[in-house]
Amino acid sequence: MKKKFLYLILAILILFVGFYIGSLIKERDYQNKINFRKEFRSKKNVEISKTRNNAIINAVDNVSPAIVSIKTTFKDKNHSSNFYNEFFENFFGKNPYQKREKMSLGSGAIISKKGHILTAYHVVENADEIVVTLPNGRNFKAEILGSDQINDISLLKIDGNNLSFVEMGNSDSIMPGEWVIALGNPFGMMVSDPQPTVTVGVVSAIMRTINMEDDVSCDKIYGVIQTDAAINPGNSGGPLVNADGEIIGVNNSIFSTSGGSQGIGFAIPINNIRKSINDIIEYGEIKRGWLGIVIEDIPYSVKKKYQLDRSQGVIVKEVYNNSSAEKAGIEAGDIILSFNDSSVKNKKWWNGYKMRLSPHEKINLQIWNGKKVVGIEVKPDEFNYKTILKQFGIIEIENLKYKDLIDHNLRNQKGVIVKKVKRKSILYNKGMRENDVIRQIQGCSIYSRSQLKEILYQNMYNNKFVFIIERSGYLYKVEVEL
Repeated sequence: MKKKFLYLILAILILFVGFYIGSLIKERDYQNKINFRKEFRSKKNVEISKTRNNAIINAVDNVSPAIVSIKTTFKDKNHSSNFYNEFFENFFGKNPYQKREKMSLGSGAIISKKGHILTAYHVVENADEIVVTLPNGRNFKAEILGSDQINDISLLKIDGNNLSFVEMGNSDSIMPGEWVIALGNPFGMMVSDPQPTVTVGVVSAIMRTINMEDDVSCDKIYGVIQTDAAINPGNSGGPLVNADGEIIGVNNSIFSTSGGSQGIGFAIPINNIRKSINDIIEYGEIKRGWLGIVIEDIPYSVKKKYQLDRSQGVIVKEVYNNSSAEKAGIEAGDIILSFNDSSVKNKKWWNGYKMRLSPHEKINLQIWNGKKVVGIEVKPDEFNYKTILKQFGIIEIENLKYKDLIDHNLRNQKGVIVKKVKRKSILYNKGMRENDVIRQIQGCSIYSRSQLKEILYQNMYNNKFVFIIERSGYLYKVEVEL
């Protein structure tokens, strides 16, 4: 009996020890599984983090410190062009009850360690004061070094240390469908939070032509990038960058029926404005080059005759005497196929490339002369708007002054006044006289000599011109042919 009892106790002990050892083994296996899962999850998280840290994120990380918010303060537009207000304030002082200042917001990018900032011209146009805010919260007062009104860009300058900047890329290398990033300050968000807003999209199309307002030549910008990256009010002037973190364009405008982004935005290609940036830094103004040729789209009959690609080329309609084009051997009837190795598909594409012409810097054109394709090097001449004015018969022209308004009973607006006109010239024979004011050319309003220069450049190959002239407060139209 005692033996049976001892055997029972021993069996219970053995079972207990077995259960205990089993539980230890089970606990160890469970802990091993937990550790394995933790290790697996940790490795997976590292892999996910590596995947998330893609080219777009790297580009944003590199570019963001150089994105700035631009706050502009300016006088009311009606007041800023009102000579009478300015005259009487000299005697009686400012009216404390008149709201004099307005504010607008835009974006920009620092493009050099010296503090050069690239933005849109319409962001800083008529600004009396410009304050730039960096992503780290630092504020700087900025000055305008110069502007390219045709391409709607301005170059600003701030004085600061340890400034991050963005490199300029090659906008000619971009392709439809390529990822792009728009950065900026939509709706003024960087005012309260200096961190720039990032939107991502693709290049929808290249070499677009946009009309800023009506279908008038002064409102057209050629060679523009179209993107579906969201661009909203306040993004103007901010950069469009590629996946390498390089600026390929300056955000300019959107097509919208609602006022907000609808996936159709436009940016000025950096290659179209690179020379303007360099000119402003070196000369303080834009020096335009011109070839002395009149360009048209190729008629279908010509394409058919020479079996040309229907989607490529422009035809030289006219070559000016003693022009750089004539000296290089270009003739009327030649077909231009490419500009510096970039294909020219039509006249709008040519107008985009034309903005890149620099005086005396050679360009390479590929031309079909009716027999074969040849390469021609041309060094453009410098465009001189005074030469065109002399063709009209205008010898001297000045910006309007307050005294001119009083002396000649003129409208209270800024503009340019003709101080000397050649007798028996084209405009003289059409009735223009000294002290007449040029209010418009080709439907474009004129407020200054610099604006007159840009409009004449855009229309320099036209043979017909329409002027709106003011004399003694009355407007009349003059049409002339060169």
